[in-house]
Amino acid sequence: MKEDSLKHGAFGWIELMTTDQEAAKEFYATLFDWETEEYPMEGMKYTIVKVGGEPVGGIMSMPAECQGCRPAGVCM
Repeated sequence: MKEDSLKHGAFGWIELMTTDQEAAKEFYATLFDWETEEYPMEGMKYTIVKVGGEPVGGIMSMPAECQGCRPAGVCM
């Protein structure tokens, strides 16, 4: 792990579950200048979020069991 990742306020791994994955990717890429990369996963579309080329999180659609819930980010 890079030392910068250990500083106060540094990102951990962030997961965003959303109802509109494409809009979320565009929004955060524009707002924070994040890079995104599709990551193949069985049964779902998953996007890795990168900052300075380093993976810091992911974006995915709400799973069926979460339908009706509000989109949410989880910090791990």
